[in-house]
Amino acid sequence: MKPVPAAIVRHLKRTDGMTVRELARALGMSYMGVKKPCVDLVKQGFLKTSRKPINIGRPELNYRLTEKGHEVFSARSNDLALALLTAARELYGTAAPSKLIYLCFREKERHYAAKIRGDDPIQRARWFIREREKEGYISSIEVPEDGASFRIRETHSPLADTVDAYPEMLRMEADMIERLMDAHTRLEPSPSASKGRHPKTYLVTPRTPDSACNPLRKPVASDAHE
Repeated sequence: MKPVPAAIVRHLKRTDGMTVRELARALGMSYMGVKKPCVDLVKQGFLKTSRKPINIGRPELNYRLTEKGHEVFSARSNDLALALLTAARELYGTAAPSKLIYLCFREKERHYAAKIRGDDPIQRARWFIREREKEGYISSIEVPEDGASFRIRETHSPLADTVDAYPEMLRMEADMIERLMDAHTRLEPSPSASKGRHPKTYLVTPRTPDSACNPLRKPVASDAHE
């Protein structure tokens, strides 16, 4: 896929749909520079359209990914890892895969903790998202005007097939993010979740002085300090 269509598809993967005007603004391009690739992507089956009402004038076309568009993003992890988890269950019992996944999350948490900077949860979230993007996730942060809470939104995970097999990974991930952000974190329900696709939204609420008497656990330390 050429650079401009690829950029359009990636931007749409982050959202529930965008108009040509919104895409042009996000990509720093002209309206017509985005319009033609969008039309071509619709013809190729990667995008679909719906009408988006506006305050004045005719409704604009809202572009969204089709199933084919979502399939552009790989959602398969290592087949060997899945095979090893299956073998662990057969050899050591039903709890063995979860224990191994938990150990993997501990190691991943150490990696993130070494990369994340800052004391403010929003600042830490931006560092976290940067690392996630390197790993193939599509992540963003949504900060409301009041700044009381914010959301970490992930619309693509390269481990979606593993989550299908071991949904407890979602809880482990939420616990990991809570420790990394040092803030209360809750995974919000996702009505659009389906096999092979797990868009996730984590609601992160910074601690207040009132909660200081019940501090969250800090990120996992290195083995030398355990």
